[in-house]
Amino acid sequence: MTPNTTKTPAAFSANASGLYTPDDSGVLTPEALAWAQTAPWDKNSPELPWFPEDGIPGQTVVFPLRLTHDVSIDAELATRWLEFNISNRPERPRRIRDYNRLMRAGHWSTNGEAIKFSRTGRLLDGQQRLNAIKLTEGSGLSVTIEVSWGIPDEAQDTMDQPLLRRGSDQLSLHGIDTGNNRLATGAIRLYRKWTQGHLFAGVHGAFYNNELVEWVRENPEVLSNLTRYIGMGASRIPTKPSPGLGVLIGLREVDALAADDFARGLITGANLQPGDPVLTLRDRLMHLRSSRGAASLTDRELVFYYISSWNHWRKGNTLERLVLPHGGLTFDNFPVPN
Repeated sequence: MTPNTTKTPAAFSANASGLYTPDDSGVLTPEALAWAQTAPWDKNSPELPWFPEDGIPGQTVVFPLRLTHDVSIDAELATRWLEFNISNRPERPRRIRDYNRLMRAGHWSTNGEAIKFSRTGRLLDGQQRLNAIKLTEGSGLSVTIEVSWGIPDEAQDTMDQPLLRRGSDQLSLHGIDTGNNRLATGAIRLYRKWTQGHLFAGVHGAFYNNELVEWVRENPEVLSNLTRYIGMGASRIPTKPSPGLGVLIGLREVDALAADDFARGLITGANLQPGDPVLTLRDRLMHLRSSRGAASLTDRELVFYYISSWNHWRKGNTLERLVLPHGGLTFDNFPVPN
């Protein structure tokens, strides 16, 4: 193999082990940092990357020091760096698509979670982000992400171990308080999934944290309704209170006063007579909880039970049982609140 003869910047010097370290001044110059980022790594080399010193052909060099820097990454650079994706976890196509969507929409921001290369040049962490950037080829888009070099190879074993920050945590960090942000986050997921017509579209309805905060700020009326029903005790809804709350805030957009009465009866069970659709819904939810059937209750079934009860209640009808349509729920037989 013909050795790489790229000249090493003066800020680096080889120590007794043949590893490049900052020179005696201890200063890592911008020139040296730029060289470290763009040096032509040879993917065919036994050890990656190698930064040969003049006069030592084939010398393999690793980073004994940690370098971390914000880098503007486009599709071309992402493709090149992915060549060093060795012995990593499988790609996650859905996550890659979601990241790509965020990047194209301009919602991606540097958060301190670096793309990481090991001391021997392996890509340890960041393949999903790099693949997402790779998908922007031809768009001219570049994404600024923090990149770290010189991570011990064995550190990969402990990466991604901490719990991910919940959407409810993100709301709190941005000063948004509904009284129960965890309950509200699940309610928003169901509300958006239902009102955007995705109950039959296989869309999970989840937000990335920055999208959640932005959406809540753009929908202050929904935030007000969430806070209202949480204050009324929505956490006491017998089964799946979070998505149930999502349905209630949707019903409030149909008739606010009626929805308040409907929600109050569902939450407390007070003053409900046999045959009252609200009591029938409440009893159905309590039965699902006691029989452990709630675990198999789908979002569309839950919304169906709420809307069916609501429509009967609004018309003054009695309702003794809540049953799913014969043959199951479809887009065509799904009720609309009136």
